[in-house]
Amino acid sequence: MVLNEEQWIKELREKRIAYGISQGRLAVASGITREYLNKIESGKMKPSKELLETLHKEVARFNPEAPLTMLFDYVKIRFPTLDILLFGKLNAAVSIRLKRVF
Repeated sequence: MVLNEEQWIKELREKRIAYGISQGRLAVASGITREYLNKIESGKMKPSKELLETLHKEVARFNPEAPLTMLFDYVKIRFPTLDILLFGKLNAAVSIRLKRVF
């Protein structure tokens, strides 16, 4: 079934509202202004096919029923170290005990 442009826009608005997304949030995610999205939803502006596809793709990302995925680009891992004399101040008694143990 092929949807015409008005149906696409109506479906987009219904999904946006159902998912609890503001026009501003969807607009930022799609790379347009909130005002432009408002004009598209009210029928005052005709978006390109590419923009309609982008809007539907972005609104689908906010679907609360969609599975959660996470991407980590930085992970800090700390390992215990025995070089505590380099990183903190120890009193003489503690440093002597460490030397005897190791």
